[in-house]
Amino acid sequence: QRKGLERKKDELTNQIKKLEQTITKLSEELEEKEKEITKSKKKFFEAQNKIEEILDKRSRLNDKLAELKAQIQIEQNLSSQSSKTFLAVDAEKLEEEIEKIYSFLKELLKINNLQEIRERIQRVIARIERIINQPSQEANQTDKLKEEKLNKLIEECTQVEKALEELNKKYEEEKKFLYTDQNQVNQEKLFVLEKNLRNAKNQVEELKNQLREADWNLEQIGRDIEEIKENITLTGLNYNELKKETEKELTETESRGMEDKINRLKYKIEEIGGIDELTLKEYEETKERYENLSEKLQDLIKAKKDLKIMIDQLTKEIRVQFEENLETINENFNKYFRLLFNGGRASLKQVSKTKKLLDDYTEREKEIYQEKEQENQGEEKEEETEEYTKGIEIKASLPGKKIKNLRMFSGGEKALTSIALLFAIISAAPPSFLVLDEVDATLDESNAQRFARLLKEFSKDTQFIIITHNRETMNEADILYGVTMEEGGVSKVLSLKLEK
Repeated sequence: QRKGLERKKDELTNQIKKLEQTITKLSEELEEKEKEITKSKKKFFEAQNKIEEILDKRSRLNDKLAELKAQIQIEQNLSSQSSKTFLAVDAEKLEEEIEKIYSFLKELLKINNLQEIRERIQRVIARIERIINQPSQEANQTDKLKEEKLNKLIEECTQVEKALEELNKKYEEEKKFLYTDQNQVNQEKLFVLEKNLRNAKNQVEELKNQLREADWNLEQIGRDIEEIKENITLTGLNYNELKKETEKELTETESRGMEDKINRLKYKIEEIGGIDELTLKEYEETKERYENLSEKLQDLIKAKKDLKIMIDQLTKEIRVQFEENLETINENFNKYFRLLFNGGRASLKQVSKTKKLLDDYTEREKEIYQEKEQENQGEEKEEETEEYTKGIEIKASLPGKKIKNLRMFSGGEKALTSIALLFAIISAAPPSFLVLDEVDATLDESNAQRFARLLKEFSKDTQFIIITHNRETMNEADILYGVTMEEGGVSKVLSLKLEK
């Protein structure tokens, strides 16, 4: 049975090794596929970025094309209008020149010299030709310039349209790449690999459970072997004693018969399970480990006791210091309370939360609580109850009033009481700086003045950062910082150093 279990254990170990190799291989393949998917995603995002750039560029080119077309239309309209204007201007000039020529012809009629008349007529003809040719030349030149400009605009439009066509082609190519089946194939491969990896891990866990069960069976067999060894030892001792006592009395035949019987018994014992060297070695290792763990356990028990002693000492010291500091804070609390209220009395008192709550219980609730306390009796429970059921009660009586419950105080009175307690704590252990947020919001002018004076006194040892809207508190400040918001939702900080 032991050999069969060991064989099964070896088989399980080999299967686990094979599965671990399979898992390693699958993990490597999974890692490679993840890298491929990462690359595909990177290409996907790059293609997306390219598409966005193409779309943006196409939009800009469309805008430019529309702008060029509009400009061409405007140029054509302006050309038409300028032609009309130019013709109108030329007509006016021609009328003026015709009037001049008409006047000149009238003067020619008065001249008797034919040569002079001929010369003047030639000058007039040249002038008329110049007048006629000049507008046409200017018009031709203007039309030529406008035609060149229009051709240039049309050429730019053509280039823009070609660029748009190229961008559309690129867009379609990138779009096809985005919707390729490769990404889907990679995702399917990754899913299959992950599924195989999970199955392999489940098989490994199942084999490990079988291996643990086999180890447990081996341990059980080891314990049985130890018991058999003890029986063998006892049997061997009894056999030797009996042999010595009966050696003289037994005949040779009887002695041989007893030896045969003993040999048969030993053979049966060996069939049950012989002494295995590995089992003995495992027993020695287990024994050594047990002794080491026992030593560590003793060390831990000792360390636990030492820690408990240290905790008890620290607890006592903390309680003593707490009592001393509480007494100091109590005296200062009464002092600052009287300063802020111009009289009255205030104190701090330790109370038991459990005892205080019992006064509010009904009779049935008290019975249930006492039953639970009896069930939870014990030293540790009592220490825990004592540690966590203590509290501090604040008692205060205002000058000229019979109100003693803090719940009946007004907002300003509660604020002043809290401020008095705060100052009492600060006086016992002054901090380097303290931040107060609108603690004087409910104080009237006179109380705010007293609060500000106390702040000024404490500012010798502690730096105060106060958020306030109270004018009296601001008057005692060294530096004021104001936060304002101008138009546009932008905050602005102003500082003002007050010189006293």
